[in-house]
Amino acid sequence: MNKFFKIFILTVFVLIISGFLFSHKVSAVCTQDPEFCIKVTWVPSAISVPWNNLSSGLLFTGTYTYTHDSGVTDVYTGDCVAPPQNGSNCAVNFGQATDYYTAYGPNNKFDAIAPVCGTWDSTSAPTYTLSGSYDAPASGVSGSSGINVAGGTCTVTSGDTCNVPISDNADNTRSCVSPIYTPPAPTPVTVTPHYGEGGSGTPLTPQSVLPGTPVDFDLTINSGHSFSPADVEIFGECTPGGYVASTSIYSATINNNCTINFSFPTIPTLSCAHDTNQAEPIYPNAGAKFRATGGIGTYSWSYSATPVASNATTGIEVWPAWTDSGTKTATVTSGAQQASCTVYITPAVTPINGLCATPEIHNNCASGVLGSTAEYSNSYQWWCNSPNGGTNDLCTEYKDVMSGTLSPSSSTCYIPAGGTTCTKLLTWTTSSPVAISAVTSATGTPSPGPSANNSSYTFTVPYNNGVESIFYLYNNGVWLAQASVAPYCVAGTEWDGNSCEIVANPLPDLTASAPTPNIATVNVARTFSSDISNIGGASSGVSFTYSFQLASAANGGGTIATLTPTATTPALGASLSRSVTSPSHTFTTAGTYSVRACADLPPQPNGVITESSELNNCSAWTNVTVSATAGTVTGYHDAYSGTVVASQCRADGWAAYSADLGLDLNIKILSDGVQVATGVASTYRGDLETAGVCTGGTCSFWINLSGLISNGTNHTITAQAQNPSTNAWVTLPASPKTINCTAPTTGTLTASNCTIAENGSSCNTALTWTTANPVGTSNITSNTPSSNTIITTGDNGTNFSASVPYSSRTFFLNNNSVPLTSATATATCVTGTSWDGSKCAVSAPTCTPTPSFNGSVSETTVTYGGAYTVSCDYGVISDSILPDVGSGTCSWNGFVSTVANFNCAAGYIPGTFENGCIINNSAPTYPYCSSTDVIKDGDLTVTAPPFGSPIAGSCGAPAIHYNCASPTPSINNNNGISSWTWTCPGQSGGSPASCVEAKKKPVIIED
Repeated sequence: MNKFFKIFILTVFVLIISGFLFSHKVSAVCTQDPEFCIKVTWVPSAISVPWNNLSSGLLFTGTYTYTHDSGVTDVYTGDCVAPPQNGSNCAVNFGQATDYYTAYGPNNKFDAIAPVCGTWDSTSAPTYTLSGSYDAPASGVSGSSGINVAGGTCTVTSGDTCNVPISDNADNTRSCVSPIYTPPAPTPVTVTPHYGEGGSGTPLTPQSVLPGTPVDFDLTINSGHSFSPADVEIFGECTPGGYVASTSIYSATINNNCTINFSFPTIPTLSCAHDTNQAEPIYPNAGAKFRATGGIGTYSWSYSATPVASNATTGIEVWPAWTDSGTKTATVTSGAQQASCTVYITPAVTPINGLCATPEIHNNCASGVLGSTAEYSNSYQWWCNSPNGGTNDLCTEYKDVMSGTLSPSSSTCYIPAGGTTCTKLLTWTTSSPVAISAVTSATGTPSPGPSANNSSYTFTVPYNNGVESIFYLYNNGVWLAQASVAPYCVAGTEWDGNSCEIVANPLPDLTASAPTPNIATVNVARTFSSDISNIGGASSGVSFTYSFQLASAANGGGTIATLTPTATTPALGASLSRSVTSPSHTFTTAGTYSVRACADLPPQPNGVITESSELNNCSAWTNVTVSATAGTVTGYHDAYSGTVVASQCRADGWAAYSADLGLDLNIKILSDGVQVATGVASTYRGDLETAGVCTGGTCSFWINLSGLISNGTNHTITAQAQNPSTNAWVTLPASPKTINCTAPTTGTLTASNCTIAENGSSCNTALTWTTANPVGTSNITSNTPSSNTIITTGDNGTNFSASVPYSSRTFFLNNNSVPLTSATATATCVTGTSWDGSKCAVSAPTCTPTPSFNGSVSETTVTYGGAYTVSCDYGVISDSILPDVGSGTCSWNGFVSTVANFNCAAGYIPGTFENGCIINNSAPTYPYCSSTDVIKDGDLTVTAPPFGSPIAGSCGAPAIHYNCASPTPSINNNNGISSWTWTCPGQSGGSPASCVEAKKKPVIIED
């Protein structure tokens, strides 16, 4: 190879090589130049390795520089040819024959041809996959370096391509280009506009657009109408985009087929007036109250003379205050409407001081004008302000808290010979009622008794092995009081399993009640009391002993000892009782003990009296809590004082015991120094719970004094609480108070029954009523057709005609918003007709008898509001089957074979209620004969939880807006576009229930 040919190759094919691999070979003896052999330092300098891909191999040239110790520099060059195979190299020796270095050239990269692109897979477009790339050999040679990266994936945007790089083992690369991606065309969707009365818009017809396209609706709003985004209903997949009022353009993004309904509400006529309820005259500098109605809901005001505004001059209500007198005009603007109203400002006179009304009835003033008001858990507060620079007065009225009494609280009655029941006269009162009270019982009858807020009634009590019948006084589902009546066989008779029968030789039966009290203090003497009763049929005949036993642990546990000395009581006649007291005992250690009383013991085991039962001489154990130190009584006599209405003729307050904040204290009320009433501080009050003055806030008392003190006279009322450790009576702070009670308001109401004529749906009743000692004017109301519908007004009335729909209507007599009594008039069809659902018709439709009837009730005892189920089986499947429950409401739960099942929730009045089933005839849809059938063994007993227990709110069933199944009226009532929503509050801390009734959606019918 000549020199010029080498230069040509070096010029055309240049590869810069980073370095050679050096190998230093040295002979055993370095004779020529020891310094070269031993001390030589090779430094690659300007290494130039040109190469050419020739079939004969590759030519390499290397240049190296060596500097001797003497400073002389020698330059060495050399060439070599690598064989024409991939990975081969060649070497050049530098140095002398026996002492040299060998430099190896780079590996030969023989393959210089880029790999070939494979095929594209567009199955997952716009993501493409390349595969099957390969490395082609160079022309005239055998083999190639082989493929290294053969393919991969890439993603294409619409109308474009993407690249995947490939390479071979000789570092040759190629960028493979995918096909152009063209996405499929989208499917159009339709938006259909509808425009209600009061406006129009464009487009008028359905529009076909691509998904995600925004569409503008150009609205025309007629005069007297309005529009806002809240007046739009969208059905389908459209997203509201907003509304520009200045252009009346409403926009929406159309994602899929949808319908858009536009409403244009009528704008009410704007008017304004001076509030006639504002006390007059109105003086300079006193705000005059104006109020606007109608319009678009936003208001701005202007005035005939510049006032000193007492609040903002915008809003539905304003109080401008003029500094001078005369007729003043206020003008209100709302949208395009304007209205004016006037008021006369009286010239200033001598300052009038604000003064609270007597008695203090909230938001009433004896003089001045009503200022700011506030309501708290147990009181109202308001300011009576001077209208012309005088003094202001802060007023307080304590709230009327509903309470009641049922007496006697504990009593007995005696069943005559041959009888199974006895009777007891119970008397009840209700203070501050919110509805009509009723007395109920799980065993006594009738239940519920007659409805009245203040009354007496003789109830029947069944024999129950001496177990008491409990009677409850309720008002609007709220427990107020209870009384127990223990039934016994009359003297000379005994219960034989069926009735009280005369016995030839009746015997006495001596028992003892559980001792009281249940608290004591270390090193303070304590006595206990019990009632010894003879429940047998004969006198004990002679005196007998009684004793009190003390146990060192609760419930009669530990060591039992008899308190000494035991005592003797005289002979006790049949059906009589006598209170006895224990010997004094001093506890020396704090803890829990128990005590019981025993009649006719000792001596053991049966005493000296022969009795019909020797197994009931001892009472139940009373657990006694003994504290290390005596606690103190805290409390307050809150109300009332001054001249008060009958509903406020009460002694209200609270009392707690520091050593046991959960203990209910005895309360005593004195009038003019004489005891007139007793009670227990056990009623819940929210502010007491919040302040933590007693456990759970159950330490208040409301004691009704009506009937206990004379009306129209001043009385000095003192409230006292008993210290349970020392038995001392403690006068509460703020006591005594002077009170003068007005006579209570009472009333009577009667309603006659009536008969509906043929083809009629109602008839008229005659209402007669009286009101004694009214406060304000009475009215008659009914909950038909809607709650609190006013029928007529007046304190007294005779034979007032009122309509009664089939089958009854209840009327209420109210005074000063307080219900006094009620009466129900029944409306029946005239003979020869029957009710067909809308009128009294002559003939009933033909019907098919049902095969049979069976019914059942599960959970026969629940607390009020509790769940139970009713099942009705007439042997047929028909949508006309319904439950006929005595308490609560039910909802449908489907058929199992021919059994119709219903889920029910009990009502909120305790008692035992009959349940049944109804199948209605309405040919031809419901061909089966109408029938109402009582379920055998289907009675449901509804019990009341302890007073103050939480009662959860419950929605009405079915959900009819603003109705609650629980006793407390609904709150947060809201009439929305697509639904009604409301909240049924809980009672005594119970959780509320959120309720909803969906509105029916409009059906759009296009021509």
